[in-house]
Amino acid sequence: MNVRRVGLQTLDALTYAIVMTALLFAVSTAVSLLLGYGLVGTKHLLFFVGFAMFGYGAFRLQPVKPWKDDERSSDDTPRGVQQFALRLVPEGYRVHSRHRLSTGTKLFVASVFVLGTSAAMEFVFGVNAV
Repeated sequence: MNVRRVGLQTLDALTYAIVMTALLFAVSTAVSLLLGYGLVGTKHLLFFVGFAMFGYGAFRLQPVKPWKDDERSSDDTPRGVQQFALRLVPEGYRVHSRHRLSTGTKLFVASVFVLGTSAAMEFVFGVNAV
């Protein structure tokens, strides 16, 4: 296995997870502040969204059926958050499209980051419902 490819795949997945976590944190904070729940609402929104992402990411990690293999190859083209995260990585450190990790894998990693952020808000920063 090529060590450089694994490093680039890891960088790609981590960039996606960080961008997704930051985006979800910003959106959930805005929604929570508008509804008057403050950071406690942000923590809860991050937990529920992260848990849903965890389930969907695990579902997407299932092996592809042989008769659906052609559909999957076109499904992993970068769009939305993936495309934005790809643009943040310098050109020399981008992984080639055929070696890129699946969307399910990146979504699963991002869900762990989102759940970790929710847990850190409670256990490290002391954001509790008082």
